[in-house]
Amino acid sequence: MAKTKNTSALMGQRLRIRIIHEIILHEAAPTPQSLKARDYLLQAVNKKLELRGLPVVSVKTLEADIHAINQGNFQEADLSLPPLPDGKRYDLRYNHLDKQYTYHQGRIPDIAFLDSQEEHSLAFLKGILAQYSDIPAVQRLMQESPAFFNQDLEAVDTRQAFLVHAPQHQSLGRKKAMMDLTIRLLDHIKQQEVVQFAYVESQKLTHFTGTVPNKAVFRLYPLCLRLHDGFYHLVAVSQLQSKSKKPNKYIVRNFRIDQIDASTLTKVRDQKLPHTFERFNSVEQWVTYDIQRKLTKAIGVWNMPDSAVEEEVLIRFYGWAANHLMVFQVHPSQELLGINTQENYIDLKFRFYTYPKFRALAKPHRQFHHEGLENGAWSSKQFPFVDLFERFPEAGYLLGKYVNFMHILA
Repeated sequence: MAKTKNTSALMGQRLRIRIIHEIILHEAAPTPQSLKARDYLLQAVNKKLELRGLPVVSVKTLEADIHAINQGNFQEADLSLPPLPDGKRYDLRYNHLDKQYTYHQGRIPDIAFLDSQEEHSLAFLKGILAQYSDIPAVQRLMQESPAFFNQDLEAVDTRQAFLVHAPQHQSLGRKKAMMDLTIRLLDHIKQQEVVQFAYVESQKLTHFTGTVPNKAVFRLYPLCLRLHDGFYHLVAVSQLQSKSKKPNKYIVRNFRIDQIDASTLTKVRDQKLPHTFERFNSVEQWVTYDIQRKLTKAIGVWNMPDSAVEEEVLIRFYGWAANHLMVFQVHPSQELLGINTQENYIDLKFRFYTYPKFRALAKPHRQFHHEGLENGAWSSKQFPFVDLFERFPEAGYLLGKYVNFMHILA
């Protein structure tokens, strides 16, 4: 494709035009006698480009940018202005009296560093980034936001928009430890290093009570990290280090990073070359275990095992839950079967995954636990969907917020 006439040979002309405009209106200074006017302006432009981590440009590129301004080849140009005698729409040139570049003939374009939509959406960006403020790269972006947006994101007023609040950690120390461990794991992922660590099952609470919890040791190939509900998770092909003669086979697992014992995270030494560490082929693992497919069908961070069986479940939702699910598809298999506007409910069909051991049971999601609370079980009155969620673990993860506004049909 041929290059558009009067455009810079380099990408990023829109940003450079904004930079030139800011310099001309707010930062212009007389050209020192030792420099040419064009070189002096070029220095100022390149200084701002370097501040943004962008490549510097040449005099020819600067000349093309000034030409684009004068021709009106930029988004904010007022195309209703009659052309000047030389055919230009604006007249940005060097003023020999002031020894600086200025706009002439009373024509000053209205070039905002951010357009109205971009400026209005800064509050949204601030809210989104605030959720990930523990990530070093995000911290750097927030610190250097004035260079990118000509505004400090920390000072952006969010009262007229919204500020997203991530779940707050009870302990800042635990939060920092989780992030430190997350960064360490990222390095192992990048280096494709085999690691091992001790892990506390996510449903166990003993580590909060001062009691030393039981920790299983896993040997694994770390593949990627995922963030869900304020928690970072590691997806890995792993093997439980059993003392039996037939240790568990490798399977895809999720590990909640704050449940990993950071002091036990180590690289695994190569038995054949004791002075080196084991590595694995990341691409091979992604292909062999079809990780991309697993992540696509996963609910949140829930990975169902390959032995899981897909079955249909019909559920009726009422009131706000029905309205909510008419807007959002919370599961890839979600299918609308019917709407009742008089009774305000909808019927949906889902395809959930269950375990083979549950298939022999006769519709267990239609049955209830009737044991008393003295043995720790829930009654049907207290939690009527316990069987559904036991049979289809992802259903509980997915539909928990709707339990008071739903009814299992089949």
